[in-house]
Amino acid sequence: MILLDTDHLTVLTNRRHSSHLVLLSRLAGVTDPIYLPVISVEEQMRGWLARIRSAKSPHRLIGPYADFVDLIEGLEDWDILRWDDVAAANFVVLKKQFSTIGNQDLKFAAQAQSRNALLLTANEKHFGKIPNLRIENWLA
Repeated sequence: MILLDTDHLTVLTNRRHSSHLVLLSRLAGVTDPIYLPVISVEEQMRGWLARIRSAKSPHRLIGPYADFVDLIEGLEDWDILRWDDVAAANFVVLKKQFSTIGNQDLKFAAQAQSRNALLLTANEKHFGKIPNLRIENWLA
């Protein structure tokens, strides 16, 4: 099983990103199931909602709302990994061991560890501190 951190999901949803086609083709070549952790979905939603809230006029909402709809429609193509009891219990353990790592990152780690999944992330600095967490950066 492969899980996508938000940085990898962002590249996949941005066709203009320089790594978009490389990442897309690399993912197309894998046989393992690929999931979006619900945390990635949460972070994407929060980002677009913040952009919508910061719009200064109704006309400046056009782009952010269009992008938000694109995100929602694009999520239909993905399997989303739900947060469950095993991930929650794993998060509690990780939080005690790694108090300097942010909650969102620890949630990703908890989900990945609970499924023995490979987490695709560019955040090797934080995730690399967590033992028994399989990570790779396919954007490098």
